[in-house]
Amino acid sequence: MLKILSKIASTFQIALHPKGGIGYLLKKNASIASFSLCNSFFDLKLPIASVIDVGANIGQFTGAICRFFPNTKVFSFEPLPECYDQLVLNVKDNKNITPFNIALSDFNGNLKFNKNNLTYASSALDITDYQKDKIPQTGTFSTITVACAKLDELDLPILRPTLLKLDVQGLEKKVLDGANKFIKNVDYILIETSFVPMYKDEPLFDEMHQYLTFMNFEIVAPIGFLQIGNNSIIQQLDILYKRKV
Repeated sequence: MLKILSKIASTFQIALHPKGGIGYLLKKNASIASFSLCNSFFDLKLPIASVIDVGANIGQFTGAICRFFPNTKVFSFEPLPECYDQLVLNVKDNKNITPFNIALSDFNGNLKFNKNNLTYASSALDITDYQKDKIPQTGTFSTITVACAKLDELDLPILRPTLLKLDVQGLEKKVLDGANKFIKNVDYILIETSFVPMYKDEPLFDEMHQYLTFMNFEIVAPIGFLQIGNNSIIQQLDILYKRKV
């Protein structure tokens, strides 16, 4: 009941928000979570000129970031064909958004990918029994092959400052491993990181934090979280990092 009331309250706040409104809520890619994340960027007064949205799904984050930063160039990556097709439809009127129907990782080629019944839970990694227990719908999936590329191999006409948003269900480190050269153009990283294994062999928060620290990034703030069930455990956090001066 509390979660339902919280969702109603959040929806009402977005309806009244100058960057939201009923028009935003009626869009197919409207998202309370994504709107909240982008509102945090706006409150932090981040000077974002380009966004690399890795794991775009149907454009929830892409759509929200454009509400707060309308002149920002956005490059959205989504490997699932159905989600990509909907992403294209959702962003077709915004010339600042360029969608790509590929996954990003640490190699170029083809990648076996688990297309989940809940599309946002799809991943190149197998889901754990923990996630199946907490979110039973994620236990239904099929395996497909998707195109894959290294971010280093793509010639993206980005503008600085650049935000790299990673929501790739356990493959975040692989994406960064494939961006050793590109990373020098990144000023901020928004990463979804887990504290309990949601996917098999995924690096958890401690490993990812050490890796990002090694890459010369530091935490700005946690700005979103996933909490499943009625317990007090927070399974995942969306954490914003910035390049050290």
